[in-house]
Amino acid sequence: MQKLVLAEKALSKGNIKESINHLNVFINEVKAQSGKHIPASAAALLIADAKWVINQLNPMGLIIIPSQVNTETTKPRLDR
Repeated sequence: MQKLVLAEKALSKGNIKESINHLNVFINEVKAQSGKHIPASAAALLIADAKWVINQLNPMGLIIIPSQVNTETTKPRLDR
């Protein structure tokens, strides 16, 4: 919950990028606890809601946050 409070504080100061960053950290923390301390179905809802808020703050995807980069699909180049 602390990350959501921080996201709200950042947003109230007009810092959208920082707010999105806190929301992404929240998503990562929920993913880490999914199926453990947070039921998987509840985690899925929390993640979907956080992503919806991010989309509302950044509808065109113009603000790029490093934590938004999907490293799971990034493959190293082997031709070097």
